[in-house]
Amino acid sequence: MLQCRWRLDERERPRYAWAVLFRRWIGPFFLLSVAFVGCEPSGAEVRDRTVQVGCGACRFHLEGHEGCYWAADFDGKVVPVSGDALPRDHEDHAPDGMCNVTRDAIVSGRLHDTHFVATRFDLQPVEPAAHPEHSHEH
Repeated sequence: MLQCRWRLDERERPRYAWAVLFRRWIGPFFLLSVAFVGCEPSGAEVRDRTVQVGCGACRFHLEGHEGCYWAADFDGKVVPVSGDALPRDHEDHAPDGMCNVTRDAIVSGRLHDTHFVATRFDLQPVEPAAHPEHSHEH
């Protein structure tokens, strides 16, 4: 009668069972948990902060971007703003538009080195003295 070479004797079974448990359950769980630690979003979280906002090109004179876009001043560091919270019905070139007036906004989101991703972007009313005396040029 032939004997199987792969048959484990009683002394090797506990060690083998641990290896199977580790290989099938513990190992993959450990690898996935380590992988997700590195998936934390980068940048500093900003919550309900009042900042100056306006057009990055017309008001803050940022370079490297085309056309008119929202930008925000975080303690002297002006960065472009993106995100779903930006106003969609805002008229850029109106007398109180982002190209003509720098105004306050209450913002929340994530501030990165080169941009701000807004999850909240609430424009505050324009003060009467903030209206420009003349329009801007592109």
